[in-house]
Amino acid sequence: MKSYIKILIYTCSIISIISTTKANDDPNKKRKILSFGGNGMIGSNTLETLIATNKYDITLVSRGSWPFDTSTSIKPYVNHVFCDRDIGLENCGTLVEDISNTTEYYAVLDFSGFLPSWIEDAVKVLKGKVRVYVYVSSDSVYEVCGDGKPLGKYGKLVETDAVRPFDDNIMRKLNEKDEYGDEKLGGEEVLVNQAVMDEDGDGDSFPYVILRYADVIGQRDATDRFATYVMWAMLQQMPPANPDDIPNPAPVPDLHVPNDILERSSITYVNDATQSIISSIYMPDTWNEAYNIASAQIFNVTNAIEMIATSVYTSQYENKINYKPKVIKVDADDGIAMYPSVTRGPVNIEKAITKLKFRPTPMNQIISNTVDWYLQIFESDLDYRDVVIEEWEDNLFQDSNLFSNRVHDKVMQHIWSQMSSNSAGDYYDGDGSPTFYYDDDDEEDDEDEEEL
Repeated sequence: MKSYIKILIYTCSIISIISTTKANDDPNKKRKILSFGGNGMIGSNTLETLIATNKYDITLVSRGSWPFDTSTSIKPYVNHVFCDRDIGLENCGTLVEDISNTTEYYAVLDFSGFLPSWIEDAVKVLKGKVRVYVYVSSDSVYEVCGDGKPLGKYGKLVETDAVRPFDDNIMRKLNEKDEYGDEKLGGEEVLVNQAVMDEDGDGDSFPYVILRYADVIGQRDATDRFATYVMWAMLQQMPPANPDDIPNPAPVPDLHVPNDILERSSITYVNDATQSIISSIYMPDTWNEAYNIASAQIFNVTNAIEMIATSVYTSQYENKINYKPKVIKVDADDGIAMYPSVTRGPVNIEKAITKLKFRPTPMNQIISNTVDWYLQIFESDLDYRDVVIEEWEDNLFQDSNLFSNRVHDKVMQHIWSQMSSNSAGDYYDGDGSPTFYYDDDDEEDDEDEEEL
C-alpha cells in the first residue's frame, strides 16, 4: 500500500506540471504524441503518466510485446501501430498514414532508437511534423569518448565530455568495447546534425532534447537486474524450520560483488526519467541540448545491495531485529554484478537541475519504492517470481568456481522445497531433473524496451 501511495503522489505532481502549463493551442484539443517504443520500462512509465491527464492522443510504434501489466495499463489507451524499425518506417503503411494525417506532433518520444540509422529514418519521414523530438540516450555514450578511462576519485562526467577521441585507433577500440554506447552517441549525432544542417533550406529540421540516463532502476525493469538482488535477499531470508530463528541460516550463498567492481557510478530512477521527459516537452528554452539525468547521490553497488537486503527484511518481518546484511567480495572471474553497466564513473546532473528544474528522488526512497514493487509482483505473479529465481541461479552458479555441483543442487533443492504454490513438485520431472517456466516472447521484442 505504501508503494502505491508514493507512486500516486508522484503521478499527481507530474499531472500538476502538465495542467498548470499554459498551452499555445486549444486547451480542449488533445495534443498528438508519437512514441517509438513505450511498452518498456521508461516508456510505459511516461505514457502511463501522460494517459492519466487525458490531454494526449498517443500513437505508440512497436513490434507489439506488452510486458508486465502494459497490456492493460497502456495498450487500451493508445493507438498502437505495429512496425519493425529494421525494415524502415516508410515501409510501415499505418504509420505513414498517421504521419500524413498529422499537421504536427506535439512531441516525438524515442524510447527504442538503438541504431543511428533508425534515427536517420525518423528524421527523414518526420520532416516538418515535429514540435520537439525527445531522445532517450544513455551515460554509455561516455564510454566511447575521451580516453575511455575511469575518472579520478571525485570526478563526474559532464555533458560536454561526450566527444569522440580524435585518434582513429582509440575511437575504434572504444567503439568495439562498447557498441551500445557507440550507437547511442551516433543517434545523438544524427539529431544534432539535422538541427544545424538544413541542407535543402526548407526549414524542415526540428528541435531535439537528449536525455542521458544511467542504469535505470524502478518498476517494470525487463532486464531483471534489480529483481535479481531482491530475490537473492529474499532467498537468504526464507523462513527456517524454526520460525523463531530469524534471519534464516539457509544454505544460500552470501550476497557478493566481484573484487574489481566500480564503486562510483550513477543510477536513474524511472520516475525521475519520466519527470525529465515531461519537463523537457514543456520547456522550449531547454531544447537542442543534452542532459544527464540521475540520482544526486553516488551509486555504490555494495552499499545498494545492503540497502536492498535491509529493505527486503524490514518489509517481510514485523518483529524486526538488528539485521545487518553481509556483502562479500569475491574473485572477479567468479562473482556476479548486476550494476554498473559502465566503467568510467558517475555523471554530473547540475545542468539538468538548473535548466530542466530536475528534482532527483533520494537514493533511499528509490531503493525502498523499487523493493516494495518487486515484493508485490513476486507475490502476485508466481511465474515471474520463478523466472527470476531461474535467472538468479544461472547468474550465480554458471561458469563459477565458487560452488561445486553438489552445493548448487543442495541450494536449489532447499529453495524449491520452500516455495509455495509453484513449488518443488512442479519443478522436478519424473527423473528428478528440474523444469522451469520460460518466457515465450521472441527475444527480439526486447529491443522495443529501453536498456536500463
